[in-house]
Amino acid sequence: MPTAANIQATTTLLTGAVTRATPSLPQGVLPLDRTMAELYSEVNWRKLNTEYRHNYAASLAETEAVRNIDPEGPVKAARKVMEKLENLPVKIKRNRTAVIENA
Repeated sequence: MPTAANIQATTTLLTGAVTRATPSLPQGVLPLDRTMAELYSEVNWRKLNTEYRHNYAASLAETEAVRNIDPEGPVKAARKVMEKLENLPVKIKRNRTAVIENA
């Protein structure tokens, strides 16, 4: 059964969130595993999610089983993105107070 990390990693790959993380981030700074993303493309997610009554973990497991996809693939890809994000000089503010500063 897929874990929450698998689902989150797959969602990140499918939405292309890694390429448009922030408007000011230059393109190509974060890695995008296009091969991994293509493995999940052209899946009728709406039909699959309806069939599994919006049990997204089951929908994902079905897709990975049918397409013979390693469930750890998206997790590894997401880890690479997270490693790059950790090293970016960013400052996250909340109510004008720096919460996270990596600059």
